[in-house]
Amino acid sequence: MKITLSWQGKAYTADLAQPHSLAIPLRGGQADPNCYHSPLATMTPIENGDFIGSIEAGAAVNHYLLSLSPHGNTTHTECYGHITAGGATIDQCLTRFWFVAQLLTVTPIDNGPDKVIEHNQLSEKLIEGIEALLVRTRPNTADKLSKNYSGTNPPYFTAAALQLLAERSIDHLVCDLPSVDKEVDGGKLAAHKAFWQTAGHLRQGATITELAYIDNQLADGLYLLNLQVPAIALDAAPSRPVVYALQDG
Repeated sequence: MKITLSWQGKAYTADLAQPHSLAIPLRGGQADPNCYHSPLATMTPIENGDFIGSIEAGAAVNHYLLSLSPHGNTTHTECYGHITAGGATIDQCLTRFWFVAQLLTVTPIDNGPDKVIEHNQLSEKLIEGIEALLVRTRPNTADKLSKNYSGTNPPYFTAAALQLLAERSIDHLVCDLPSVDKEVDGGKLAAHKAFWQTAGHLRQGATITELAYIDNQLADGLYLLNLQVPAIALDAAPSRPVVYALQDG
């Protein structure tokens, strides 16, 4: 099924039969990515007396208990409640789910012992008017699907880079990093704060998605993004960003 949409005064088409998921499947245990020394996700059959919720154990149905840390184990989408008091939750903040997005591939650059994504790496390539930005970092290898990032000081965004997104009214950022900020920064969270504008006019509907995986087969350019997030009343929830290539209509 193909749809036609109008954006920036121009017609585009998207084939809804050709989705590309950017989510890392949650499998449990060492098979998942790990950040911030989080406990491993687990999937275990529920037990109640003689009942064990596994067909392999003789039950009529599978009935499992899932334990996970959205920030630490899988692709997740977070709202400003991640860094503010007051109990803001992702199910309250994300009320639209379709966006015109740009995929941009960047190579983090050296900044002392760190690798960062800077303002000018984004500003020179951003397409005017996009609602969401998808950032794929190089090198982009399949080990991102199960990498243990804990204690490794992964690449991150500078505050100026995410200030730029706020100034351009780009409300949704999807990236393949474990965090937009430095792993250990003393609680500064400068990039998060710049994106949500916590010191100014708070961008309550804006979201950050981390730990995505953007396959190399997807070319940089325009996409239609469907940001799928379950109705979980936390600052963040596991998510499934799905994109569809946009073609000139």
